[in-house]
Amino acid sequence: MLTMPIFTRLMTTEQYGLYSLYNSWLQVLTVVVTLRLTYAVFNKGMSKYPGDRDSYASTMQSLTSIIGLLFLAMYLVMRGWVNAITGLSTLITLAMFCEVLLMPAISFWMARIRYDFKYKPIVLVTVLMAAGNAVLGALAVILSEDKATARILSAVFVHVAIGAALYVRNLQKAGGRFVPEYARFALAFNAPLLPHYLSMYALDSFDRVMVAKMVGLSAAALYGVAYNIGLIMKIVADSISNAMVPWQYRQLAQGDLRAVERRWYPILLFVGALVIAFVAVAPEMVAILGGSKYLEAIYVIPPVAVSVPLILAYTMFANVELHYDANKFMMYASVVAAAANVGLNLVLIPQFGYLAAAYTTLFCYFGLAVGHFLYVDYVVRKNSGGRRVLHPTRLLAMCAGLIVAAGFLTGMYEFPVARYVMVLAVCAALIVKRNDIKTLFGGVAE
Repeated sequence: MLTMPIFTRLMTTEQYGLYSLYNSWLQVLTVVVTLRLTYAVFNKGMSKYPGDRDSYASTMQSLTSIIGLLFLAMYLVMRGWVNAITGLSTLITLAMFCEVLLMPAISFWMARIRYDFKYKPIVLVTVLMAAGNAVLGALAVILSEDKATARILSAVFVHVAIGAALYVRNLQKAGGRFVPEYARFALAFNAPLLPHYLSMYALDSFDRVMVAKMVGLSAAALYGVAYNIGLIMKIVADSISNAMVPWQYRQLAQGDLRAVERRWYPILLFVGALVIAFVAVAPEMVAILGGSKYLEAIYVIPPVAVSVPLILAYTMFANVELHYDANKFMMYASVVAAAANVGLNLVLIPQFGYLAAAYTTLFCYFGLAVGHFLYVDYVVRKNSGGRRVLHPTRLLAMCAGLIVAAGFLTGMYEFPVARYVMVLAVCAALIVKRNDIKTLFGGVAE
């Protein structure tokens, strides 16, 4: 995110569109090759095998590498056909495979130490990656005529270098152990979730691929930059979600769902307030991070930003489903949402342009959050003797208020003073409630 202002100014919209397209296909390959073993199944394994967590991490890493090498061999046989579909060259695709093979090591390492509430090493590695990405990337783009390829390869180099170091560290910490039992458990657990992860990719990123194919690389760049700016709040939401996961699993293991539920709604309200403040300054964010040539895309940001609390909501609900091993609904709900997203995009993008993709994404995330809520309510009542602990009216009221406020602010983009007053009001409310916020998040680490 911090490097975006550099590269949107050094690269044309077509060049940045190709870089955006690369990142979209990278997410597809990551889902297929890693089977998302760095996600829910890893946290599940951390709680299932508490006495052998390092070996579990080592096993997941080795399993990911085996699968990745098999896919690489298949690509080398069918590279002409694959390149025609993706629009990427063999060089760039091979670089993508290098990233996919080694980046999971970073995710496994972070997830493993996060489970013990150790955050300083994560911050250090993240800052190192960001700094290396910015410096090396800027130099490569300035010195190269093929700026899109230079940007891609510089990012791959940084990720692969750090990933390789942590790959070795993960293996050394567990003595290189590969436990077949852990691999069988992970594959059996994640098999029903793979359609879910692919569908979530379709919701999160495939719209950029569709915009590139249906409108062009320049439109993909405009949409991609605005979309990424809109997801800045997702950094906050993901941080909260990742910090909540170990605590949430421990509370669920103790049967104290009420403690989890008590924190859900204040956290969603907190993120919603931040999103409203962010939507209010969307034009300024695009001007700073993208530059004047991206200003026409400011209206992409409100629907994308409003999607963030919905993503956080369904993620927290899904963690409860995973705790109760009720993970099949995730597959069905995600496939339906992704199919709806692709179908709506096929119909609406030709009529309304790339802006339609942002609103179809919001609509599908809303449906996904509501669907997960209803299913979690059913699962909880089933496992608690019919006792109801969730309150649907709160969720719907927050969603409605968020959408109305974002819509109002979108109409106020021509009146900056009024928007700034709203931002100050939100900031003042958060300052007044700062002790409550500290209590809300402080209790998670206890």
